[in-house]
Amino acid sequence: MTRIAQNLSGIEYTPGARFTVIAEGARLTGWAPIQDASESWSQQLHVGDILECTGFGFGDGRGFTPGFGIEWSSDAAHAARAFHVTFSPGQGGTWAHHPVDGFLVRADIAEASAAAL
Repeated sequence: MTRIAQNLSGIEYTPGARFTVIAEGARLTGWAPIQDASESWSQQLHVGDILECTGFGFGDGRGFTPGFGIEWSSDAAHAARAFHVTFSPGQGGTWAHHPVDGFLVRADIAEASAAAL
């Protein structure tokens, strides 16, 4: 799968960018491998959790399917080997899914704000 940066709702979602959770009530959901199949996976998020943006999941990489929206990873997602992980609550519909405003802030912005205090 090809991963690209995407600007949605004025936020640049770049593969590898770190985001900090700033509001309760969010979760990650995706799929985790089990034997010869996969099962649903989820993680309840809390204020201060750090997420890594894996970018805009652009279909199968061959141009036959549309993108899925912004996908994510976390320490728990890595441990579960979760894939196609999305953030909820989301906006943007099926092909441009991304977090609802007010739940995440880019970690570099949060760190700069804290240093300025």
